[in-house]
Amino acid sequence: VAGIRSLDETLQMINDFANANPDREWILGRGWNQVLWEENEFPSASDLDRIIPDRPVFLTRVDGHAGWANTRAMELAGIDQDTPDPQGGVILRDENGDATGIFVDAAMRYIRQQIPERSDAEYERALELALQETSKHGLTSVHDARTDMYEWNLYKSFADNGRLKTRIYAMIAGTGDIFDEMAANGIVESYADDLLSLRSVKISADGALGSRGAAMLEDYHDEPGNKGLLFYDQQELNEMLLKGASAGFQMNIHAIGDAANRQVLNSFEYIFERLENQDELRHRIEHAQIVAIEDIPRFPDYNLIASMQPTHATSD
Repeated sequence: VAGIRSLDETLQMINDFANANPDREWILGRGWNQVLWEENEFPSASDLDRIIPDRPVFLTRVDGHAGWANTRAMELAGIDQDTPDPQGGVILRDENGDATGIFVDAAMRYIRQQIPERSDAEYERALELALQETSKHGLTSVHDARTDMYEWNLYKSFADNGRLKTRIYAMIAGTGDIFDEMAANGIVESYADDLLSLRSVKISADGALGSRGAAMLEDYHDEPGNKGLLFYDQQELNEMLLKGASAGFQMNIHAIGDAANRQVLNSFEYIFERLENQDELRHRIEHAQIVAIEDIPRFPDYNLIASMQPTHATSD
């Protein structure tokens, strides 16, 4: 549903897909962007209920930082007026306290936990389609900014069998149990003649602008009282960076709002004071979209890469 410029057109495409796939237990997708619509407002569960009332629907926003569910999906997740907002997430609610169907950042877990796991064949087909798409556009190398062990093994299988046509720079998803498993044998500089590497970690410090989850120093101009979402407190983020960097991994931290960028810069300062040769790892702040003027000179202090994406300058 990416790039569609109205709610009605978006609903029509979802309805067409649902009708063409009557055996799918869930209707899933990604790409909607309410900023492109004439209404310029978040959609609701009732919008989806009009076209698909009997099957659960969950559609991720274009930035991956919000999800849109229908009533059936919320029923399966047990969402009610007492469901709490998790750390780093928000369930949008109406004036009566009822969930509207929009789940921001960490709150998406409530719905995602209900979605059945993909089969091996579905994962393999998804990778085949992704590789076709990258080849079509002439991309010879991509970064996968949250890889788990299953995906890493799938990449290696494709590489071993001559099916991996695009190099993948994989980032381990966080510094929790997945990191403990994947980093047990240290970094992987090169696998299959440089088709794969595993030497970095991806962590998100805040949400995104379009879903009003990017953590800001001041309120959003069009939403007074909302400063967005920090996913961790300062000490938590410090310890996560210290754990990954101590093991020799490049730390790539998503930060979009100026409050999040400041927090991440503080964490890099923390690890630079405790570890040697960190400038050689070229740690990154992913996106670095909105940065307070006084924080900009701190990037070269820690030899950080401001990993910016040009599309953000136009879409946001």
